[in-house]
Amino acid sequence: MSTRSISLVVLLALAAGCGRRSAESAGTDLNIAANTQDEFRELRIGVANIREGEFTDAAGAKSKGLLALMRVYVREKPAENLSLNVHQGQKVLVSGYSVTVAEIRKEPAGVRVSIDAPKP
Repeated sequence: MSTRSISLVVLLALAAGCGRRSAESAGTDLNIAANTQDEFRELRIGVANIREGEFTDAAGAKSKGLLALMRVYVREKPAENLSLNVHQGQKVLVSGYSVTVAEIRKEPAGVRVSIDAPKP
């Protein structure tokens, strides 16, 4: 294969997004500073009260680490709004979205979440 052919293959692969997930399936990260909120589609997510504490993880094991108060508001669906204490790695399902707490920070205080949208 010639150098020109290899270059063309690489360009076509990059243009097609070869090996990458689509924006819909890849998830969206939000970095939310403490005592503020951010939006993604119909969700508004706020975080506050970042502190050390105890929690039970998904496997049922007791652990210690950073916790944050997270409030999730769903536009025009108030019955689905949530207010809960979360820890790093926790997954929250709300209105078809999967919100994963990717990181909780003390300095600068804030939370990074990854959101996967509902499948069409």
